[in-house]
Amino acid sequence: MQIEVKSTQSTDTIKFSEIIKQELENTLSTSQSQIQEINHKLQEDQDKEARRNNIIIYRIPESDASCIEERKMMDNRFVLGLTWAPICVQHWGDEPV
Repeated sequence: MQIEVKSTQSTDTIKFSEIIKQELENTLSTSQSQIQEINHKLQEDQDKEARRNNIIIYRIPESDASCIEERKMMDNRFVLGLTWAPICVQHWGDEPV
């Protein structure tokens, strides 16, 4: 069943289904852009959450290791050395803390 609407401004016949189709396409396009914006914001929020507890330490020596796991291990050793050295000096130094 097709419903036809006659325009009052012209003698052309406009199909109701074409009007509905155009409106649905406009709405769909708008909805898709809104979904993309929401997904982009969600991705940004997830990235921020993943980096929330990161610490940046400058002047850590670069590892020459080719394997990612070895580089991580070298970084961990360096950071442990930074954090444990002051504790060891305080506890086993000449003067008690």
